[in-house]
Amino acid sequence: NQNYFTLSFSIPHYPVSDVNYSFMMENFNEQWILSPNDQANFTNLPPGKYVFRVRSSINNVQWSDPTSINIIISQPYWKRWYAYLVYVSIFILLLFLFQKYTREWEAMKSDLKLESLTRDKEKELHNIKQRFFTNISHEIRTPVTLILGATNRLVDSGLLNKGHQKEVKVVQNSSRHLLHLINELLDFRRLETDGIKLRVAEGNFLKFTREIYLSFQTQASLNNIDYRFISRGDEIILWYDRDQMEKVLYNIINNAFKYTPSSGSITIEVDQDDQHGFLKVIDSGMGIEDEQLLDIFKRFYQSEKAVEIKKPGFGLGLSIAKDIVQLHGGEIDAVNNPDSGICIFVKIPKGNNHFPLEQQLKNFKNSEYIENYISEDQSTHDGINLHAFGELTILIVEDNTQLREYLKGLFSGILNVLIAANGEQGLKIAQEHIPDLIISDVMMPVLDGVSMTKAIKTNIQTSHIPVVLLTARTNLIYKNEGFEIGADEYITKPFNETLLKTRVHNILKSRKLLREKVLKEYISKPREELNISTPDQEFLFNLTNVIEKNIYKNEINAKLISRELCMSHSVVYKKIKALTGLSLIEFIRDFKLKRAAVLLAKYQLRVTDVCYKVGFSDRRYFSRLFKTKYGMTPSNYAKHEQNS
Repeated sequence: NQNYFTLSFSIPHYPVSDVNYSFMMENFNEQWILSPNDQANFTNLPPGKYVFRVRSSINNVQWSDPTSINIIISQPYWKRWYAYLVYVSIFILLLFLFQKYTREWEAMKSDLKLESLTRDKEKELHNIKQRFFTNISHEIRTPVTLILGATNRLVDSGLLNKGHQKEVKVVQNSSRHLLHLINELLDFRRLETDGIKLRVAEGNFLKFTREIYLSFQTQASLNNIDYRFISRGDEIILWYDRDQMEKVLYNIINNAFKYTPSSGSITIEVDQDDQHGFLKVIDSGMGIEDEQLLDIFKRFYQSEKAVEIKKPGFGLGLSIAKDIVQLHGGEIDAVNNPDSGICIFVKIPKGNNHFPLEQQLKNFKNSEYIENYISEDQSTHDGINLHAFGELTILIVEDNTQLREYLKGLFSGILNVLIAANGEQGLKIAQEHIPDLIISDVMMPVLDGVSMTKAIKTNIQTSHIPVVLLTARTNLIYKNEGFEIGADEYITKPFNETLLKTRVHNILKSRKLLREKVLKEYISKPREELNISTPDQEFLFNLTNVIEKNIYKNEINAKLISRELCMSHSVVYKKIKALTGLSLIEFIRDFKLKRAAVLLAKYQLRVTDVCYKVGFSDRRYFSRLFKTKYGMTPSNYAKHEQNS
């Protein structure tokens, strides 16, 4: 690498007056070069062997013999033979690698293309399966709904004896569970295909959560679970889709009940800060291993403990809840409690900036605003004739003053209207006045509508009163809890007044048909076939027993019946009137005549004997009453039944 250098030279003769030098570099420059001084400069000499020659001349007389020196500039290591060997080797290696890379790249492109085709085919097959699954689910839901409707009508009809009713109840509960699972699978399908589009509106999340909490009170009571609701403040304003958020709360709370044993506890806490609303569902159940906590929100995940408690599901509930919460821009998580059970935590951001404009409802009808209850079409009221049911009394229980007055004005002039501002007042008025129908809000202070309904339906004095609950919730599958406590109808707020009047009309009409059915069947069926599962039917059973024991008496007065039933005379009168449409005296007389008809037809007794056995002292009076009811005299009735 030393191919830049300078050679200096001089002659040993002194003094020198005038010396000239010339030089040459053999193998580089074959000509003599006159040097202007005593140096020769060389730059960038190629590697090789050289001979440097120099000569001198004094006073330009004669050039001396040249003096020489051998110079060797070595080849650099990168130009030596072994370097070229390395270069060739590297080139061959690179050529090999390039060839290998080319082959592998082509193979990878071929595999990717094949995989892409396979994935497309699998996706297409998956979509076909999902479409088939969705269509089948819809098809299954239709007959299940019909089965459920038929079983509901059978149970409500009272035609079943006690043994058959248990079997039908199994079908009814299984149908409800199957319908819930089908709806859950359809929700999963819609979430998987981004088919769910939120429709959010501003609302009081605390009130919304509390109403769903109330739906599980009956279940908590049946399982002896300490069930609590804790909140701070009166309202938490959030933007949310009511239909979808209802599924979130239902799945989380239902999951807590699933894993909480009898005598356990479930607490629902609702809170907020400046940026978020919070929901906690804390249970004292079995809990779950820490490493499996994140898995409970995965689709189709089922805990081993679900098998242990024999309550396995599809593992979709919490997965659907997570997807819906995330659609709301929120978060959902689960942690183990220090003692036992788990806490599921939901955080929803406040405001509506995280929702697209197309998902925000511009004209949302808040159930608390009275302007949303004004009917747009009054003409449809003409077909609803509440006057046809006689002079009836209706009790309206509503904490919203404007809505309470609106409902009062809706039925005033048609029915006798009583009002109450909360469930406690409503319960007291219902026990004192025994109304023919109760319309009640679900969410009320002091005592809510669900608790009031439960108290009314479990009290034999008021159990016959039909109750219509007004709710802000919408999904029918989550109203089963309300129906189980005895609610006769659910109406979603805000409602159309025509719809409300129609429902009231239908309930009163059903009660009228029920009275006719009771009058027709309470004697004709043997006692062992009577369905006495409800307080009303048990009341009728006990009442007929009292009359049966005293049927031979000429006069069965109200004092005797009230004493035997441990009820006041006014309550007995109102309850018989509500259940049968007859007064107490008319009911007893009708009972005696039907018993007389049975004795004449089956036992072929003489008319006089039958007359005295059913408590009539005057045979002519008995015959006149009998003919009025059956269209023929007792003797002719007996002959007719014998011949037929």
